[in-house]
Amino acid sequence: MQYCAHCQAPYQGGKFCGNCGNVFEPLEVNEDQQPVASDSPTKREPEPGIETSDLGSSADHNHQQQPYNQVPPHQPSYAAASTVNNNYQRSSTSIQESGKNYFNNLKDVCKRPMEAVRKASDQNYFNAKVTFALFVILSGLLVYLAAQKMEDIFSILSFGFDVPFWSVFIPVAIVSIITLLAICLTLFLILKINNPAAPAFKDVAGRFATLLAYPMIAMALSCLFLLIEVTSIAFYTNVLTFFGIVAAIPFTIVSFHQGTRGGLDAFLQTILSYFILFLVLRMVILHIISSITDMFMPF
Repeated sequence: MQYCAHCQAPYQGGKFCGNCGNVFEPLEVNEDQQPVASDSPTKREPEPGIETSDLGSSADHNHQQQPYNQVPPHQPSYAAASTVNNNYQRSSTSIQESGKNYFNNLKDVCKRPMEAVRKASDQNYFNAKVTFALFVILSGLLVYLAAQKMEDIFSILSFGFDVPFWSVFIPVAIVSIITLLAICLTLFLILKINNPAAPAFKDVAGRFATLLAYPMIAMALSCLFLLIEVTSIAFYTNVLTFFGIVAAIPFTIVSFHQGTRGGLDAFLQTILSYFILFLVLRMVILHIISSITDMFMPF
């Protein structure tokens, strides 16, 4: 019987081997030897003088020598994704800490404004810039909400008009920025006159922006009252906003000259004095107008 020279399978007839598919070539063997066909690859015989266990340990050793951190070309690397995730977590934590520090500073400013404004540090300057930005944003939002209320009133009288948000917000925000910077520059020039040890512009602007915390809070309340359509209270919060801005101007200068005193904070005293004076004058004016109206219109 003939056997295939490639796979040692018995010859089944034809030009090609029926087992491996190659062109059949007969294998010359002795009559007493019978080759055994096998589909599995031929095992590697151990070399003389080498134990089988040594071959296994050598294979394990070669396997251990391969680097574990080597990434095959077809597998994606997750190093970039991990870096992005870590950066996102750090930025999120930083934002949370900055927000927490700002609100803690805002509470200190509300309790003792003149003490808080004298704390010169990088963190306080950062909080002052946040207050400055919030004041600008709220000023644009407040004017837009007031314009919407005017639109509602005119729509009742059949004089309706459209109030686009950005066409109101952006101009008001720009005017607010220019006005606040002009106030800071004026205060800086006033403090610099005949003063060789004048503070830096950064310090002056930081203290003024810190004192804008009360007007900013009053402005936020005005926006809230306009949203819930309580315009009568929004009028008083707007008055507080105006008085807060007016009081912040002189007390920025005072903060560079006077020390800490006991009792109610001087900044709060000024704002409350302005507000109480406004209420008294309003009551007097309304009483006078009512008396004149009753005099000329008795019925």
